[in-house]
Amino acid sequence: MHLTGRAAAEIGGWTDLGRPTALDVATPRVHDACRGVCLERRRIPRSLVRTVDGVRITTFPLTALDLVRDRPWSRLECAAHVLLRDAAITGWRANRAISAGPGDRIGYGDLVFEDLWLVVELDGVGHHSADGDAARDRARDLRMARLGWEVLRLGSAVVFKTPQEFVAIVRDVLRTRERRRPKPAGPTLDGPREASGGRRV
Repeated sequence: MHLTGRAAAEIGGWTDLGRPTALDVATPRVHDACRGVCLERRRIPRSLVRTVDGVRITTFPLTALDLVRDRPWSRLECAAHVLLRDAAITGWRANRAISAGPGDRIGYGDLVFEDLWLVVELDGVGHHSADGDAARDRARDLRMARLGWEVLRLGSAVVFKTPQEFVAIVRDVLRTRERRRPKPAGPTLDGPREASGGRRV
């Protein structure tokens, strides 16, 4: 097992990135998931691993690649990220893998607020153009809901045409989720994608 991403950066000395909200761990085998640990099934060559204070972490070059890989997947997502950052809404991670357990990945959330178990999905104009797209999304949303996630689906119009409304909706839902703590047990996150980092306000 090796620490990757923000956890590796923190231990490796990149303290200006902010403390990770969870430990990203690469492991070649499936392990039981636990809260606060994001497991990713992945083999890392020894040449890309170093040890700091007895902890195995990825080297600086691989850590940097992990931190920047998989940027926003669409113009819609990019616009949403800018709006959230401009509104000082943080605590979310973009294109985050969500699993029901080890080896049981449900899918990727467009905007995932891990602490509040909220997934914001951004649906483009042609999102449900193919047969079965809507049914697949409903099935996936239902699986996440049964594990404790709330899924909020917003169309491109609210992001592009009424951006202030988009920010207000997200902020209101976050406040509602905040009042409903503590979070339930069950779901896990894996495979860090792109993170905004920081503390939500």
